[in-house]
Amino acid sequence: MITINETASIEYTLNKIFERMILLRPITKVKAKAYYKGLYKQSNIHGSYEIDLKKLYPGAHNGQFVYVRTIIKADCDSKGILTLSSNAKGTFQGKRLEDFDKDTEDKVFKYNVNFKKGNNELIIKVYKDSGDFKINIQAGYFRYPARWSEDYLLRLKATIPDSETEEEGFSISKLYSDDNEDIEYIYPSRDSYYGDFDIYRLYSSNKAEGVTAYAVSVAERNCEIEIIPVSHTEIYVNKDRQTGYKLSLKKGDIVTVCTASDTENWGFGIKNDDNLSLSRFDLNEKWMIAGPFYKKDSKEDILEWICGDSILKKPYVNSKNEMIFWRLNAKNRYIRLYLDSKFFGQWFYAFMVGLYGIRKYERLFHNSAAKDYYKAFADCITDYYDYVKYDFGNFGSPHILSRAALMKRWDDIGTIGAFLIDAYIDAKDGKYMRVINDLELHIQNIITMPDGVYFRGNTMWADDLYMSMSFISRLYKITKSEKYKNIILNQVTGYRDKLFLPDENLFAHIYYPDKKRNNAVPWGRGNGWIMMALLDILEYAGDCEEIYNCVVPLLKSMVKGIINCQSDCGMWHQVLNRPESYKETSATAMFVSAISRGIQLKILDRKYETNVQKGLQALFNYAVSTDYDIDGVCLGSGCMDDAKYYFDIPTHKNDDHGVGLVLAAGCDYLTMISENN
Repeated sequence: MITINETASIEYTLNKIFERMILLRPITKVKAKAYYKGLYKQSNIHGSYEIDLKKLYPGAHNGQFVYVRTIIKADCDSKGILTLSSNAKGTFQGKRLEDFDKDTEDKVFKYNVNFKKGNNELIIKVYKDSGDFKINIQAGYFRYPARWSEDYLLRLKATIPDSETEEEGFSISKLYSDDNEDIEYIYPSRDSYYGDFDIYRLYSSNKAEGVTAYAVSVAERNCEIEIIPVSHTEIYVNKDRQTGYKLSLKKGDIVTVCTASDTENWGFGIKNDDNLSLSRFDLNEKWMIAGPFYKKDSKEDILEWICGDSILKKPYVNSKNEMIFWRLNAKNRYIRLYLDSKFFGQWFYAFMVGLYGIRKYERLFHNSAAKDYYKAFADCITDYYDYVKYDFGNFGSPHILSRAALMKRWDDIGTIGAFLIDAYIDAKDGKYMRVINDLELHIQNIITMPDGVYFRGNTMWADDLYMSMSFISRLYKITKSEKYKNIILNQVTGYRDKLFLPDENLFAHIYYPDKKRNNAVPWGRGNGWIMMALLDILEYAGDCEEIYNCVVPLLKSMVKGIINCQSDCGMWHQVLNRPESYKETSATAMFVSAISRGIQLKILDRKYETNVQKGLQALFNYAVSTDYDIDGVCLGSGCMDDAKYYFDIPTHKNDDHGVGLVLAAGCDYLTMISENN
């Protein structure tokens, strides 16, 4: 047992928790991969793949069928749900679909499956009937079957079978009328135009004279090549204009061919490009092409983009305000970016509280690994922020920073903005502020009730006081804007009036605007979000007397209610006033962290030191395993009137709603005792 009276043992445990956390969440490289744009597409974020077979076989008649095949790659063993839009025949992992347990709802079929780490083959036989010739395919975690799992708990990726580079997508067979024929998969085609660059085929809607495109490759070794112009062509090697069409290249040279359209032609040919490739970018291709560009577009700026660090990070915005990124020299074949990570570099509120803990750990122990990790994460989400807009507009559901595509809820704005402001405070890097300013604009997308209090349409959640105030309080710190002062005052007052339970000094989880009542369920983590929000406000905006006087009385009342609910063992429960509900880790960590911070700020009485010591001891006893995994963290929650709903939400080992908070709790406790001794 860890004895928290010994500071060294706390430090040792926090070191091990951090090491384990990073081991399970390594820094992950963004990868560029080829993608076929055509029959299959996710029409919304983490949505199902819709495969429109009528596009491939417009003349198909009733009774004919095709086979759709994919390899669903899973990053871990997990229970899951496979959802299909028809009662299809086929197999999953070699087992007939009809042999799986399934639920049917509105002609949608949900198969209860077990995903195995690695390859999970799915083959579906899709018939043409009197309706559309299409199918929708969804693969998700069993608790969240309505979204394609791509991060957090389970990562699933649909890949084209036999694809060496694990390209996203599905193989489609020939059209059949007879079950006895051998199956032959013909889509997507592997055709490429290779040395023939007919740009009209790629940008057929841009035939105006003088429109340009840029083709880029890299010399793998010293070599000679020849460009054969078909229309006006300019050649650059590492941004330097070349005078001839025969080039002597050195290993690593970037070759850029700028080709312009005329009234009849647009493109070029090439000889002896066997020693060119895109392997520098981990792409098994020779050339990539970007366009269209217009006369007002600066060649110098385009070449800087091509030869600089942003070549496969940011799209180029041309003079017509179009976002330009890379494609391949083949019909419907593009380059997309992928981040195969369940944590690092992902745009998700729960991961931000993990980073919150990492930052506290780094600041307390001056740990270089934590500092490097924090900065690498901030760099990743800012470097690729603009790409998401391009991908979402062209392909449906990005596979990097996907939740950054919409940002209509505080979940997708607040904690990310707070994280970036802290990163800016630490590093003073202007690229963080550029994204912060954009997130600030998205605040206007958040809907409010008539009194200006944030809500989600049909419900108002305790969670959103933290999701909003974590960002707003930091914006106030760096701007001192009266606007943000008023937002803070209005939200704190509004959440207090609608969710506070005065008889218990606790907060209900949910308020129903239409019924003008709350659900009277003091969910543990919901109260944790509220308390963390109040401490963020006091830390970042508490120098404003009006804000201080609004927040402190509410915090002091709330702490009384929280302390009254602490169990004898030191943990707090999933539903705070229901001790028969399970002991929950994230809420306990939040209360230990927040009360410790309140004592540090000399707002809360030091008599509560005993409670936070007891709470931290309980976390180390009940939540931290011998391998320094974190147990007992409630999964992401929905909402309900009945407290029993919260009882039944399962916990998950190393769930990201809790791991970083345990780290923060230990750090805040150590800071508290060091400052008070």
